[in-house]
Amino acid sequence: MTDAEVPDDVAAAIPGAAGSTWSRLAGLTGGAWLMSPVHGPALVVCEASDCDVQAAGAAAVAGVGPTVIAAPEGWLVVEHLQGQHVSAVELSRPTVLDELADLLRRWHQSDVTLTEAPLGPARVAYLAGIAPDALPTALKVDAARADACETELEKASGGHVPAHLDVVANLLATPRGLRLIDFEYAAAADPARELGQVAWEAELDPRGLQRLVRAYGADAGVAVEATASWAWVTGVTWTLWAMARKGDPVFERYARRSWERVQRHWGRQGD
Repeated sequence: MTDAEVPDDVAAAIPGAAGSTWSRLAGLTGGAWLMSPVHGPALVVCEASDCDVQAAGAAAVAGVGPTVIAAPEGWLVVEHLQGQHVSAVELSRPTVLDELADLLRRWHQSDVTLTEAPLGPARVAYLAGIAPDALPTALKVDAARADACETELEKASGGHVPAHLDVVANLLATPRGLRLIDFEYAAAADPARELGQVAWEAELDPRGLQRLVRAYGADAGVAVEATASWAWVTGVTWTLWAMARKGDPVFERYARRSWERVQRHWGRQGD
């Protein structure tokens, strides 16, 4: 084992690993380390599922993610991108939204088949983790409405594409432009869902959401209305997720704020 607890056979499959220094990376899902070789650029080494590896490889080919260096079984090695995480404030800027829309369009056109990961089962799991007396009646109603809305959105969908589904937390501004990292949640999904999740998580206002959709391309078959609906479904889901993580004041604050946003969201269905 290396000092970073990366198995020896994995380290042996990484170019330049001998004599490298290792440091644990915070903020990335699962086990992830920064490997700094004696010679050459730094690499990110992380535990990865087959889906992670497939998605990261497709993103690299599309020029929207880091270059894949190696993929030993159960692991992924990619270049360490130099850049800064893009904040929600920066994502409200039209030029940044335009660049992000182009990035997502190219990623969604990747030739890779991923499994589906609907939000409905996640809501069921989160609801099960919330005490009945802690769940607002209106939110329980909205959870059912979100189920129905997601079903209708999927019926109307023009098809699924490779989606990242955690864009805002994993978007970097690099010298080569915007790039995506950490593909743990990548799955096949309606592109409107990807854009809707971005809109919710970046707290875009109606004009920002419209700008993102229109920059993505009218010919892509993604409607503003469907994207707004997916944003609301996302909001309900993440509110339940935060409420289920009881006992943590950070998540409690997030749950309250998210629930307030859900209730006033401009794209809410049925209002």
